[in-house]
Amino acid sequence: MFKLKQPVTRSLALAIGILALSACADPDSAPTLDVLAKRIDPERPIIRSPKCAELPASGSHPKGAQFQAILERYAAQAWLPGVAAAILSPEGAWSGAAGLADIDQRIAMHPCHAFLSGSVAKFYTVVAALQLVEQGLLGLDEPIAPHLPSELASQLPNAGHATVRQLMNHQAGMPDQDNDPALEAYVLEHEGGLPSAQEQLATLFDDPPRFAPGTATEYSSAHTVALGLVMDEVAGHHHSNQITIGILQRLGLHDTWYKNEVDYPQPRNWARPYLWDEGSLADVSAPAARYALGSQGDAGIYATVADYLRAMKGLFDGRLVSAQTLARMQEPAMVGEVGNQSLAFGLGLFLISRDGEVVKIGHSGLTLGGMMHLYYYPKLQSFVVVAANVMADAPEIQAAFGNGLLVDTPAPTLMTEIEAAISSP
Repeated sequence: MFKLKQPVTRSLALAIGILALSACADPDSAPTLDVLAKRIDPERPIIRSPKCAELPASGSHPKGAQFQAILERYAAQAWLPGVAAAILSPEGAWSGAAGLADIDQRIAMHPCHAFLSGSVAKFYTVVAALQLVEQGLLGLDEPIAPHLPSELASQLPNAGHATVRQLMNHQAGMPDQDNDPALEAYVLEHEGGLPSAQEQLATLFDDPPRFAPGTATEYSSAHTVALGLVMDEVAGHHHSNQITIGILQRLGLHDTWYKNEVDYPQPRNWARPYLWDEGSLADVSAPAARYALGSQGDAGIYATVADYLRAMKGLFDGRLVSAQTLARMQEPAMVGEVGNQSLAFGLGLFLISRDGEVVKIGHSGLTLGGMMHLYYYPKLQSFVVVAANVMADAPEIQAAFGNGLLVDTPAPTLMTEIEAAISSP
């Protein structure tokens, strides 16, 4: 099976040094949500959250009870503090949640809570960059070097040869700064904080390129960070402004936060982020917020599940880019095959195929304090968003959520069960 590395490494999570919640009498077994809640105060009532802009006609889906049961089962059995989902299919719309958004305060998870995007933010950055392409400010096949600071253009691996398109579909061959020990040391020293985009990429100056641009495909967060810098230069302002104007304001996404929105990086009604680490659960709110604030196009967005769904739906409704650009986004840069399934990268999108037919298009994310999936199913004409307010080092928890497993995913997982429910008669 194929796995994609995501922005926060296990060693980073281990070394942040946040005081973890006590696990159990048995240190080898992770506590369930029920155990954690009762350890705090079983008599305190669960607090309900305020409202947000939910999906139109949310709750109208005939399989809503089935979806809710799946969320509740995985929140209880997979040690997820909280989880929420939004689903839109020809049958109707639905959103729901299970578990807790804040364990200490006993706040129940609600679809109106905001979740960290992790690498799902790459989808937003690429769409915003493609809007600049459509405005004639940028060319897909033009070199990136003229748009980068001179030091990066000359020393960042492959920066002198890569194109804009190759940043978007991970064919530029740049190593991943998230794997670099120097960057990890910086983040540890600054308790989750990140240096500037240029300083992040500078940690790669001594690394060899992975391959010549255009000759292979390999995921790297450096591609999106470099793309953000290219956008800054051609637009004359920070790439976050293009995301705010070109996506959030255009679609009316009032429950999404990146750099410009009020209360960022701790938006109102956020789902408090947690970390499972070696059997203990820690509240990592402060370092997660610092990490989000320092992210540069590759992570750092917060949104409700309904707003994440609206963003992907807006893309396929033609409200963000033209039909021609949308078609270009779905041109596959093949990664590989497992059995009858394959994984490819489009422009800012993962393309998962079965028997040669694309079955799901979107992005997944894993970051300090969050895991999520955002996908469109073309054959089913359906959209699914699933988000959890936790990052887990335990393989069984990641497997249960389906995180990082894009093809040949072993069933059952939270995602495969929801997908099966949508596709069943």
